[in-house]
Parts: sequence; structure tokens; C-alpha cells
Amino acid sequence: MKLAIRTALLGFSVLLWAFSLFADPWKIDISSNLTTALNSYSDNWVGGEAGSFNWASQFLGTAEKQISPRLNTKTTLKLQFGQTSVQNKLTKTWSMPEKSTDLIDGEELFKFTMDWPVDPFASVRVISQFLDESDTLLERNGNPLEITEALGGSR
Repeated sequence: MKLAIRTALLGFSVLLWAFSLFADPWKIDISSNLTTALNSYSDNWVGGEAGSFNWASQFLGTAEKQISPRLNTKTTLKLQFGQTSVQNKLTKTWSMPEKSTDLIDGEELFKFTMDWPVDPFASVRVISQFLDESDTLLERNGNPLEITEALGGSR
């Protein structure tokens, strides 16, 4: 089953590459950011609060191209990852960073522009995580993996 999927993806990739030699340029849109936050309390503070350090990064990219007069493709990739570290209230030492956000979300959409009232489309979407920390004894990347395929019509 895995070999069939890989072969199909390779075939689609070669087909798209061949069509792209004669088509319009890609329309690419990329947005990314990195956000950090730090709060800390000195020894002069008598409250029971603890400091924390947070960081999160996000990437959102889309690429769209009219491969041929009858085929349009749109690829969307969304990546997010972030961690949080908390300060111990008594010792003022910082904990190891823990994952606070984690997402891999990619989608490939093929729209067949047939000039019909409703154009057919096919898409595949993959959702996963960079790091699965559900079992501390195992290090698993890209787990869990959710794959969704769709066929339909679009207007």
C-alpha cells in the first residue's frame, strides 16, 4: 500500500513538473513569524508568582499555478511550533522547555477547470505534529498522521 502511494505521488510530481515547463509562473505567498514573551520576578518580589518564557513560530505558505488550460494546482503548508519554560517559585531555576503548540498541515488541491457550472477537484491533506510527547520513553516525529482525500465540485 505504501509503495503504491509513493509511486502515485512520484507520478503526479513528474507530471506536474512536465506541465510546469510550459505554463504560467507560480503565484507564491509566504508569511512567517516568531513570537516570544518573558516575565520574571526579582528576589525583592514577595508574591508567590513564577516567571515564564514562551516562544512560538508560525509559517504559512501557498503556491498556486495554472498547470495547463484545464488543470490548476494549489499547495498550502502551515507549520507551527512553540515551547514554554516555567521558573520554580522557590529555587528560581527554569524548567526544561515543554511543547506548547505543534502543527504540520499540508494540502494539495487539483482543480480541473472545465468551464462547467461546477468544476471537479481532487485534494489530499496531511495533518501531523513535529514531536509526539505522549510517551516519554519514545521519540516519535510526525505522529499522529492524519491523511484526508477528497473529490468534489467547486464553484
